[in-house]
Amino acid sequence: MQIDALLAHLSEPLHLSENAVLLPLSGGTINGAFYLVDNKNEYMVKCFEASETVDINRLERFRLQERLAKKRIAPRPIYLSAEACIYVEQWVKQHRSQIPLFFDELHINLLAKTLSNIHRCKIELPIANLPVSWQHYLSSIPTINDYTHERVAKATQAWESHRRNESASWVLCHNDLAWAHVCVPTKLILDWEYAALGNRFFDLLSCAKVNKFDNEQHEMLVAAYAKQNDLSIEYAYEQCGIQAEFVDLTYSLWYKALGMQNA
Repeated sequence: MQIDALLAHLSEPLHLSENAVLLPLSGGTINGAFYLVDNKNEYMVKCFEASETVDINRLERFRLQERLAKKRIAPRPIYLSAEACIYVEQWVKQHRSQIPLFFDELHINLLAKTLSNIHRCKIELPIANLPVSWQHYLSSIPTINDYTHERVAKATQAWESHRRNESASWVLCHNDLAWAHVCVPTKLILDWEYAALGNRFFDLLSCAKVNKFDNEQHEMLVAAYAKQNDLSIEYAYEQCGIQAEFVDLTYSLWYKALGMQNA
């Protein structure tokens, strides 16, 4: 959507004045992001793309974020269009200088602490069914080989078995905790688009993946998380080993469904 059309669309629900200005922001893999300022009011605006491909119920996420905002862990959502393609939330000031050129122990410990705080947040949600998401991604991929079908079938069986046996690991997960989503000054966490009730170790591995950690950084994150949650390092690595295939498969199918290379 063009900036003028988007601004016109938001004028009535946000009661914008003639002074309102909408500026595009960089970042985001598939969605458009904008900064909206109207006198003293500031907003984050998102235009969602490929909604059928990513299989996200935007209204459910909006209501979830309302609950998270009350717990002071997420920005307050303000508006969702009837078609669920335009979303507005409170603007959270981020210092771009805080994004590190290299993740050292200090940054990794903070990510582990942020994950721990998310996972300790008590909130009732249905468990995110990964096999259903995998099938949805498969339906959006033009050509699928036998190996991929076999991999999904095998992973589905393993996931169902693990779901029954590891109920204690199901917690609120962010599932996309890049460093840019951690607002250090306010302690708010951004971009809850993929949030769901899931396995804590899936979330841990997803965090390492989206931040493109090398082996050493990955090990530091797992160790820090285990220490902060009174878990043995052996148990943490065992559970990460179980979740690794689920994480790799999810990202692989997600990228293919969107027609992108797996990063």
